[in-house]
Amino acid sequence: MLKDLKPQVVIMDSRMPDGTRSTALEVKSLLTSGESRLLAISVWHDEETNQLAESFGAVALIDKMDLSHQLLPTIARLTSPNTVAAE
Repeated sequence: MLKDLKPQVVIMDSRMPDGTRSTALEVKSLLTSGESRLLAISVWHDEETNQLAESFGAVALIDKMDLSHQLLPTIARLTSPNTVAAE
């Protein structure tokens, strides 16, 4: 779907409950064209999670428990360099 839809932002949970990480590698390989930016979400904010998000190409990592406040401003910031994200 990424190749067909060409979204500006792809949102992905950085750690699936079953421990699946192969999806992240697959997504990174699909994002190599530079048309989409990867936004990771997670309930964990430790160094391992940050490194995992970076390893699959995430440009930002936001707190899953605070999505209602962070998601739309972060997407706006990632899709428009002139948009200032509301805190």
